[in-house]
Amino acid sequence: MTDNVELCESLVPCVNEAREKETGDMMRQIFDPFLAALQTVLDHNCEVYAQITAAINIQTAKIDALEKQIRISTPVTSVQVKYINGEIRRRSRELLSRWESGYEDDTKAVDSLGRMIRKAVLVRYGISALNELPRCEYSVVISQIGLYNNSLAIRDIAKEAEKRAEEKASCTSA
Repeated sequence: MTDNVELCESLVPCVNEAREKETGDMMRQIFDPFLAALQTVLDHNCEVYAQITAAINIQTAKIDALEKQIRISTPVTSVQVKYINGEIRRRSRELLSRWESGYEDDTKAVDSLGRMIRKAVLVRYGISALNELPRCEYSVVISQIGLYNNSLAIRDIAKEAEKRAEEKASCTSA
């Protein structure tokens, strides 16, 4: 009897292996087509996601370009133009005050140097009037005005102001 039990116990692992093999084969027969179909769906979804990502990137680039165009085409406000003109006058007076005799009170000299500064700004942006400046460039224009320092133009304008002052002095003394 013990021999039968030992024989049964030795056969149980073989039977279990056979059952597991049969079960595994049956599972593979059932799930292999399902897994293949699932892999096909996943591959297709990856392709679709790649196409959607490419379309989103194109749309993002177009939106960025439109935003840039809007920023560039939006002109400065009238208040900003007044501030720019005020900054031009202030810089003209500042540059003329540095000259030997200081001609910051000579309105013709201030206006003449102001026209030179204004022209430099207009030439830089290729526009004909300050109100055509792009709004996004307002702070750049203010800093450009603050950095303006054309020594030759300042010298010529100061000489003209000196001549006017001499003529005025000779008229009042005569």
